[in-house]
Amino acid sequence: MPGQWGPAPAVHPPSPGANRALTPCQVRRADTTGYGEQGGAASLDEAVDYWLEVAGALKGQEKYVIANLGNEPYGNTGYTGYTGNTGYTDWTRDTVNAVGRLRAAGFHHILMVDAPNWSQGWSHIMRDNAPAVVASDSDRNTVFSIHMYGV
Repeated sequence: MPGQWGPAPAVHPPSPGANRALTPCQVRRADTTGYGEQGGAASLDEAVDYWLEVAGALKGQEKYVIANLGNEPYGNTGYTGYTGNTGYTDWTRDTVNAVGRLRAAGFHHILMVDAPNWSQGWSHIMRDNAPAVVASDSDRNTVFSIHMYGV
């Protein structure tokens, strides 16, 4: 899947040394950064397409790989969640759909979900809608991520 930084590189399973040490690693798709505000950013749906492309390298590595659905999805403007009239449905709907697609495709990894607002979460969309995301995960194996940097 081409993205804002070019085609995805090859993904290889974690090294045997990492597996022996039981060291988990996070793999993420960064092309979702700022979706709706940043030109060329991929949607979470497009990120799932990428995860499905690299599934062969990740399946069987569930003890060692945390799959971050998409880095810093959604900026601060530019999608219907910020119009005030939709109840901030985009992030929730898109995240629930992404988790569902991955689980249906046989992904049983820990799934990491970043907050909107460049993962700052200032709008409380993730906080208020996390229960819906957890409820949609058939494995009940989702973690939530907020990036704590100043803007």
